Amino acid sequence: MARISRTWGKPVALAVAGLVVASTVPAVAAPAPATPADFDAPIFGTTATLTEGRMPTYAQVRCSDARCTSGVVPGAEGGATAYVSTTVARGGVFAESPYFVAKLNKHWSNSGSNAETAGGQAEGYSTFTINLAQILPGADIPALVAADVAKYDGGTLGAPTTVAGATVWPATADHRKGLWSMVYVSKGDALARGVCIQYGNERGSATCPVANLQALTVGAVVTPASTQLAEQGSIRGLVPRTPAGLTPILLNIEPTKPLWANNLPSPALERSLAKRKNSVAFQYGVTRFPGLLLDAKVAALSSENPARPWTKTICTFTVTTDATCDLRRIKGPAFGYIGVTSDPAKGGKPTSVNSHFTGSGKLGDVSCSALRTEGSMTPEEVAACTKAITALATAVVSQ
Repeated sequence: MARISRTWGKPVALAVAGLVVASTVPAVAAPAPATPADFDAPIFGTTATLTEGRMPTYAQVRCSDARCTSGVVPGAEGGATAYVSTTVARGGVFAESPYFVAKLNKHWSNSGSNAETAGGQAEGYSTFTINLAQILPGADIPALVAADVAKYDGGTLGAPTTVAGATVWPATADHRKGLWSMVYVSKGDALARGVCIQYGNERGSATCPVANLQALTVGAVVTPASTQLAEQGSIRGLVPRTPAGLTPILLNIEPTKPLWANNLPSPALERSLAKRKNSVAFQYGVTRFPGLLLDAKVAALSSENPARPWTKTICTFTVTTDATCDLRRIKGPAFGYIGVTSDPAKGGKPTSVNSHFTGSGKLGDVSCSALRTEGSMTPEEVAACTKAITALATAVVSQ
């Protein structure tokens, strides 16, 4: 929202002609909205925002038919993207290596559509994730791959082959109630891991075919980064000014319907979300808390009415879980809620802070968590996430 600056006049008597001159106070400009170019975290000699173009599309990830002749996940949705480096939310696969530079993670699943079909929480679903990492020269790549596979219960690593000039290792694991199919791909300074996991009654199903998993992961390694961000005009007005305490990291433009599907919008909200073809997803760094990963997405709405009751679903889980969630209203001009999720398996400690909010014809979803292995958050991190989410929500609805 633009701010109106006033010009205050103060009459001054002059000796000639009785003229009155107005002295003015200089106007203070409102903070400018950020632009896609501001989201410029480095990787592979370009930005994470442009590197996202190396990832497969929804059409490529989704199974083409009931047998998954192409693709790996039926009805794949979400498409969450995250940037990790030696200074931003460091953690996860490959990140502990001294040769690690940065990586881009992208994740899809059909948990939302399966939860909707089940009328609550999905017990059977599949997920697909690509971790695309930049690795310094001199790294022992086979050792990095073997060490990662060894972390998983029943992990088995296959012999390497060469595909499209890249070295490819297949692997499997039976881990954390899911059946894992994995492909590791190395070429030049890129090392990727593609992981497809079947949970519940999708275990052993037609999802996650290894040949398709390999093709998608190899494609992310051998595809060059984009040179410009397509469809920027479709998200005009959705990129807020950057609040103090946050640093722009990554921006991604995604089709609205699949991006929001895992949030289970009501039919009325889904119709309101159809106002624009695309939504925008962001990642920010949190000042003084480099271990935190804060990601958000913003959509345009034709009506806020169906969004307001939906914001309370931030504590609704779409998969079967023992986690709990503490719900509270968000402060500031945005209407919505913040939910602090805790996990009994981690001693009941918080694992993420999340929010749904609406205002000024927009819908927002934010998640803030620690990527490190143990996953739990300190009270200071929870407070920092809550403050950052509140500031970002305010920026979104005040624009």
